[in-house]
Amino acid sequence: MQLGICRMCLKQKVLVQSHFVPRALYDYCRSADSEPIKFSNKIALTTSYQAKDYLLCAECESVLNEGGEKWTVGKLAQMGRQHFPLYEIVTRAAPAYDEPDAKIYYGIDVPGLEIDKVIHFMAGILWKASVHSWKKDKKEPWIELGPYSDKLRKYLLGEEAFPQHITLWMSIVPPEKAMIGFIEPHERISEGGWKTYFCYMPGVLLAWNIGRQVSVELRQGCFATNAYHPFLISNNVHERLEEITKKTYLGARKTKKLLEIKARRAAHMAVMTS
Repeated sequence: MQLGICRMCLKQKVLVQSHFVPRALYDYCRSADSEPIKFSNKIALTTSYQAKDYLLCAECESVLNEGGEKWTVGKLAQMGRQHFPLYEIVTRAAPAYDEPDAKIYYGIDVPGLEIDKVIHFMAGILWKASVHSWKKDKKEPWIELGPYSDKLRKYLLGEEAFPQHITLWMSIVPPEKAMIGFIEPHERISEGGWKTYFCYMPGVLLAWNIGRQVSVELRQGCFATNAYHPFLISNNVHERLEEITKKTYLGARKTKKLLEIKARRAAHMAVMTS
């Protein structure tokens, strides 16, 4: 612990270590023979390192935890893909639209879905990315949200409604297609004059569009602000994420440890299928 200004309540407090993504996610993405695999366009490696720093006071850390983190993280897809509580909850309800490539659900029609907790958790991930670098060698924030960062802060504290010019799209992936890993918020190029960020955690793909220029269509599909709280269940969305991930992964420099793990797994699969 150390004394400093809490980035959420903006008061001088004793600070505790806060994780960029919840600590429980590292356990979800850890297998018997490997630490979580982390990669960028420069390097891919297995690592037990967890991005964390003295960012919040204990009270504000609890705001994030109780506001949605505890409930949502416990519902994500788990190693082995045999247990995905969030998917199990939402598929008990009938979809509002059933198309060949995707099913659209309304959150208000799903018993047991804690909509406010899911939104709060997702907003917390985006906000933490906007107020800290999460890298040892950099000082500027992970992403730049301008005035929307403070609007998210006030929303998380319950002082304001969800920001008007931020839209959140949520896509849930069927268990058999779920990638057991996570990707922190990253910016994607948008042709519409607004900022777009995507984030992935086991079985759930998130996309935020931020700015006054965000299209009407994107606003209508916002899980946070549309009164019906629409979201998708789709294989196609996740296949697109896999395509992006594979390109990044294949272009990265692999560490010796990761290559050894891949070789062991390939040998194991050869024995199982022979």
